[in-house]
Order: sequence, then structure tokens, then C-alpha cells
Amino acid sequence: MADTIKLDLEEEQPLTPDELYAKAVRKMEADEYVVKRAFRGENYRAAAAIFEELGEYPGAEEKAQECLKLAGQADEDAAKWLYEQTKARGSNAKTLDDWEKIRQDYESLGDYRDVPALRKNACRIIARLERRRRHRQILTAVILLALVGGGIYAARIGLFKYAMGVAYSKAEMYRDAQAAFKKLGNFLDSEQKALEAEMAGLKAAEKGDEVFFGDYRWLVLSHKEDTLRLIVRTVNETDTPELYGHAFHEGGTDQDVTWQTSSLRAWLNGEFLEEHFTDGERACLMPREMAASINEEYGTGYPGSDAGEAGDPVTILTAQEAQHFHRTLTGVGLNWWLATPGNSMQAAAFRTAEGQINWYGDNAADNQMAVRPVVQVVTQ
Repeated sequence: MADTIKLDLEEEQPLTPDELYAKAVRKMEADEYVVKRAFRGENYRAAAAIFEELGEYPGAEEKAQECLKLAGQADEDAAKWLYEQTKARGSNAKTLDDWEKIRQDYESLGDYRDVPALRKNACRIIARLERRRRHRQILTAVILLALVGGGIYAARIGLFKYAMGVAYSKAEMYRDAQAAFKKLGNFLDSEQKALEAEMAGLKAAEKGDEVFFGDYRWLVLSHKEDTLRLIVRTVNETDTPELYGHAFHEGGTDQDVTWQTSSLRAWLNGEFLEEHFTDGERACLMPREMAASINEEYGTGYPGSDAGEAGDPVTILTAQEAQHFHRTLTGVGLNWWLATPGNSMQAAAFRTAEGQINWYGDNAADNQMAVRPVVQVVTQ
């Protein structure tokens, strides 16, 4: 657009050096609310080009250098903002369209920070979602054909439901497949198929994902090769009353206790393990040795599992582990036990509802604390 609006047909007169300088200054000092973040670098470079065009005009060379410096800063600010916004969107992205936009934004960031790795991950997720969409289209066609061919009656019999479970698995809808096979009980090899669907869902999960295993929803703390470390995702009085209020140790308020001697350990690896996991699921659990955990603030500590001890299929986090996984752990709105002793050996530390470690702890006999079991699952 011309700098002035002309009402006649005369050719526009070239700007004088003074006018060019003033125009460059206006560009340089443009309000940040007028020029969008993504275009501020280009705006500064355009101003620098005008100053350079002015040659030896007083102050022009210095202004050009200043504009180029500001352009670099603006580019860095824009890249940082886009990087942080795109990573944040990636935490909540669900659909193929969401991930396509994220991939495009990572493409525009080039080699900024760890963008190449993030872009590669986005492309992998897109490929998985595209494959799942194709499979769902096939599944829909199968269902329609079954209904047209008399499937309304056939849907009531186990064979059709079994076929639906297989179709769900092919469509990578593992939760639906698992539910379908579980409803069939011991029909054909439904129990094995349910376990296979469950393992396939775990294999596809990544750190921070929510997965289903046994009777619970879990949060993935880590996924290395074929082993996932999971912690129960949700604890509340309605859905998980057995985890809602539980003592660390039920032996009294004045007894020294560690994870190894606690009634909580015995319950998790006894009644809890038997009631909430099938034989096949229990076979996939890798016993974990409890790491040593020292409460340096109060001089108490747990030395860890004894040498040669096999470890436990179900454990809880130590305070140090809760700190390590702090960014991944979600809140449950409750205080929950940790395996680290508190201010004395009659107490245990806990993580507060606000996500902080309470090193002073609470008496081990307090039955108002929540429990968040931890398991390691091998998917092979």
C-alpha cells in the first residue's frame, strides 16, 4: 500500500531520505500488538533494509545494525513461543488433524532444540492414527455387511461377538477388543485373546499415557523396550474404595515399620493381587526390588530389599521416585503413601493432594491415606 493516497493520476513521487528514515523508524518501533509475533523478525529486517538503502544518512547504519539484532531476538522469541505452544498442544492432542497441525508447526521450527525428535514422534503418531482410521473404516464395513446379511440375529451368539473382538483388535481398538473378549468368558480362546488385546494396548502406550490393566486405569511412568512401569491413575471412594483409605501398617501406632514389614506390602501382594488381576495378567508382572530410600531431613531410612530377595509384583513409590516422576504423575486429590519413612520409623512419608512430598510423614497406622499401587508389566 502506498504511504499516501493520491486522488489524481500523477505518478507517485519517490520518498526523500528524511521520509524513508521516518518510515524505517515507524517499522522499527511498530507496536507489538500491531505486528504479530511470527512477523516481528521480518518487520525488523524490512526496516534494516530501508536503513541500509539510506547509505551514509546520519544514524542509518547504526539503526540497521540495531534492527538486525532485534530481528534475531524476535525470531528466537517467536520460535520459543511456537515450540512451547506446540509441545503443550501435543500433551492433549487426540485427533489426526491435531497431530497434522503439530507436525506442520514442528516443520516450521526446523532444527530448533529437540524439534527433530519431536517431529519424528509426531510423524509416528500420525502414521498410527492413519492406520487406525483405515482399520476402523474396514470394521464399519464389516459391521454393516453383517447386519445386512442377518447379523442382527447372529449378534446374539458368541461367534459373532468373538468376530467383533477380532475386528476391534485389527482396528487397533484394543480396549474395545479386550472388553468384547472378556464378556465371552471361556468361549473358545477368548481369555487369551483378551490378554493379547490388553498387551497390544500396553505396547502402543507411551510415557504419560493412560492405559487399562486388570481392574484399573493406570498412568504410564516409563516404557522401556517391552517393560512398562505403571501407577494407578485414579483413586476415589466410589470407583476404588479399597485404595481410598488404607493404613501403611495396621500393627499399632508405636511400632517401627518399613515397607518390608508393613501390612500394606502384604495386602498388595496378597489379597489385592489375587482379586484384581487374572492368572494371565499376574504372569506378565515383573517383581520389583524396592530401592533404598533415605529421609535425610529426619535421619530415617529404608535400606531396600534384602540381598537375594525376589521382590514384589506390586509396590508403591518411594519419595525419591515420586520426585523423579513428578512431571508425569497426576494428582488424585488425596494424600497417598510413599515407601520412605517419615520423621520416625513409626511414620511414613506421603505425597500431598497438591503434589508435594511431605517428609515429616504421618503415623503408619493412619487409615485415611490413599494408596497408588505400582506394577511393572512385561508385554512379550
